[in-house]
Amino acid sequence: MKKHLLFLDALGQCVLTASILFSVLASILMQEAFFIYGLLTAIPLAFWQLSSALIKGVAWSSQPHLTYMAAAVGYCLLLPAAFQAFPLAGPSYETALPLLACLPPLTGACWYSYRSVQDYKERGAVHLASAFV
Repeated sequence: MKKHLLFLDALGQCVLTASILFSVLASILMQEAFFIYGLLTAIPLAFWQLSSALIKGVAWSSQPHLTYMAAAVGYCLLLPAAFQAFPLAGPSYETALPLLACLPPLTGACWYSYRSVQDYKERGAVHLASAFV
């Protein structure tokens, strides 16, 4: 049962992370409003990854999972203060918004998705096909 849950955890995170990356890329290349889809997909991904990090961190006494959880919560708590430091208009704000609000969570989401795949490989199953047995 554990290997099935680890497989679904890794698969779900990879699908959501890939859809966010696709929407960001589409928004950059096509200069359309695809970016909102990425932001809307980030909400369930955030809950999923934070829940996963908490469960794995406590159940396995895993320092990387608990560190990710602490860093993500700390980022969420410090983000409003970071925006207070920037003026609310002008080119610096337009540059700071994507960098502060999107780049760190996207980097963390990609890293944690990779970590979940590694968890599956290390603790779940030897190869992908065994998840369906």
